[in-house]
Amino acid sequence: MTSEISSALEGLLDVDLEEMDDVSAFKPTSLENLEEYNSDDQEEGDDRVVNLSLRRMEDLTHETADEQEEETLLPVAGVDASSVTLGETTRGVMVAVRAAAILPDRIEVFGPYLKHITETNKQALLNGLTQVFKVPNMSAPQLGKVADRMRSLIERLVQRYASVMIRDGIILWDGSMSVDKSRFDTPPELMKKLLDEASYCNNSVVGISKKTTLILKNGEKLLTQIPDVTGPFVSNVSQNLVIPPNGSYRVLGQVFAVRLSSDGFPFRADVSTAKGKKGSEVLFNLARSCPLFYGYPEPLRLAHIHSKLMRDEVIACQRFIVEKYGIPIVNIPDMHKVLLAPYG
Repeated sequence: MTSEISSALEGLLDVDLEEMDDVSAFKPTSLENLEEYNSDDQEEGDDRVVNLSLRRMEDLTHETADEQEEETLLPVAGVDASSVTLGETTRGVMVAVRAAAILPDRIEVFGPYLKHITETNKQALLNGLTQVFKVPNMSAPQLGKVADRMRSLIERLVQRYASVMIRDGIILWDGSMSVDKSRFDTPPELMKKLLDEASYCNNSVVGISKKTTLILKNGEKLLTQIPDVTGPFVSNVSQNLVIPPNGSYRVLGQVFAVRLSSDGFPFRADVSTAKGKKGSEVLFNLARSCPLFYGYPEPLRLAHIHSKLMRDEVIACQRFIVEKYGIPIVNIPDMHKVLLAPYG
C-alpha cells in the first residue's frame, strides 16, 4: 500500500500543467489578498449547526484518566494540508497544494503540487484522485471550490500514508469525522476506508476541530461552557447529538468535548478507536504521549506550519508558471474595489 500511495503522490508532481496551449494571459493573486485565496482548514461538516439534547453543561458528565495507564506513551502522527490560488488564467485558475505528515521520527512534506483547473478538466482531476482510493467518483463543484476539494483529497491520501507509517498509535486529523452527502465533502465510503485502514494497523484516529457548532438546548455553544478542571477534561457527547433524519449527515466517530490540558483551549474531538480501545482512553493517551501547545497537539500544529505556503513560495510558484509557459502577466483591477470603493 505504501508504494501505491507514493506513486500517486509522485504522479501529482507532474509539472506539465493541462490545457495551457490556449492560455493567453495570467493574472497572479495579489499578495495583499493572499489570505482570502488560501485554504488550510479542513473542518468538513463543522459549519452545520448540530444540536445536543442537553439543556445545560451541568447535565454533561466527564471522565477521568485511569491511574494504571499513567505511563502509556504511544506514537503520534499529525497530518494537514493547505492550498492557495496562485492566480487566474483566461481558461481557469492556477492552484498549489501542499501537505505535511509529522511522524514520530521525521517530518515529510508533499508538494507543492501545481494544477491548472478549468471547467473542462476539473472532473477528470478529481476522478484521478478518487480512483486512488477505489471509491466512486465525486461530482465536481463549481470552479472556485475545486481547489479545496483537491486539497481535501490530497490530505486524505497523506492521512492514509501516515496510517501505515506507524502502528499501535494515534493519527491526528485536522477537522471532524462528519460527512454530508448534500455537500461536496469527502465521500463517506472514502472516510470509512481510511478509518478501517488505520484500525488494521491498530491505530486510533482523532480529528481535532478548532471551531465547531455544537449547540446546547438553551442555545449556548458547547465549547464555551467547558469548566476549568485540573488535568484533561474529556466528555463523550455522542449519545446527545441530534442528527437530522434525512440521512445525508453522518458522524463516523465518537464525538467528545475536550480540554486536553488545564491551560488549554477547548476543542471538539472525533475519535475512531483501534479494536478494543475506548474513545476516552485514546484521548487521555494522546494527552500523555505528545507535547501540547495550549492544549493543541504539537504534531498537528507542526503539520499546519509545514503545509502552509508562505508568500515567497507563492511568488516562486507564480514566476515558475510564467517563465515555463511564457504567459504574459495582466494586471486587471479588482472589480469590487473599483465599483464599491471604499466599501468593496
